[in-house]
Amino acid sequence: MSPSGLVLRSSGDPITRSILITSASRPFRVIGVSSPLLADAVQIPTDSARSHRLRLVIDPTRIPTTGAADIQITTDQPDPPVVSLSVLVLPKNQDQGAVR
Repeated sequence: MSPSGLVLRSSGDPITRSILITSASRPFRVIGVSSPLLADAVQIPTDSARSHRLRLVIDPTRIPTTGAADIQITTDQPDPPVVSLSVLVLPKNQDQGAVR
C-alpha cells in the first residue's frame, strides 16, 4: 500500500487523499474501508485487479486524543485480508518541518 501512512495538519475541514493498494501475487478486490476518521463514503471498485486507487476524505477533528488512528481496508486477499493505513494528525501550530 502506498503510502503506508499519512501525516496531516489539523484543520476544521475534511482533507482528501489518494492511496494505492497493490498486490504482488494476484488480482484482488476491495471489500470495504472503515474508520471513524472518514468524512465520506469511500467508492469501492467492483473489479478485481492487482492495484486499486482509493480516494479518502478524512476529517481530522475525529482523531482520538492520542493524535493517531487507523483506516482499515478489507480485501479478498487471504494474507492479509485486512491492511491498515496509519493516520497521524499534527496540531495546527506544529512546525512545518519533516516528521521523523
